[in-house]
Amino acid sequence: MAVSSRRERGHGLTLALVPWLVAGCSVGVGAGEVSGVVDAPDCDLHEASYRLEPTFFVATPVEDHLEMRVQRGSSFSDVSDGIAVTVLGASRVAERLGEALPIEPRPDEVEVPAVGMTLYLNETCPPSAARAPVVLEATEGTITFEAIHAPGADRESSEIAATFGGVRLTDHRGRSARLSGWFRFIFNRGRPAQRFP
Repeated sequence: MAVSSRRERGHGLTLALVPWLVAGCSVGVGAGEVSGVVDAPDCDLHEASYRLEPTFFVATPVEDHLEMRVQRGSSFSDVSDGIAVTVLGASRVAERLGEALPIEPRPDEVEVPAVGMTLYLNETCPPSAARAPVVLEATEGTITFEAIHAPGADRESSEIAATFGGVRLTDHRGRSARLSGWFRFIFNRGRPAQRFP
């Protein structure tokens, strides 16, 4: 009887995992949280609490670089909120998993690995003739990768996972944000679901 119960529980666990495994192979599937404070007076955001609540996760490798998008919804980036993370020298990052790496403004290909981040708020604050798009670039902060897809690495992983904190983002119009968060998803080969921002 005990053996039968264990088998039934094991079978139930397998059935419960099947949808997750199938979903995990789909483009855009992942998990994560991004939160902080946004100050954009022209959008009526005055040190306002902000939560991205991302539901769409994609990555595009270009040689040994990796461009990631963590976004709310799967619409084009010009009508969505999200963060874009650029990694120059992904294979070098793969050698430094678990290490806090600085997030830099306009990362330089000469200095690798280098990580950059931008926040775009095209859903929360739609651009108009009177208002420029809110695209903020990180000027400080750190990111720690637990796993990364690195096409140039000896052992190529398809998982991408990272946490970040103390990230300050600004633009030349005086708008700013402070963010922290995490994301985890599986890189999928093949045709992208949509154009990258």
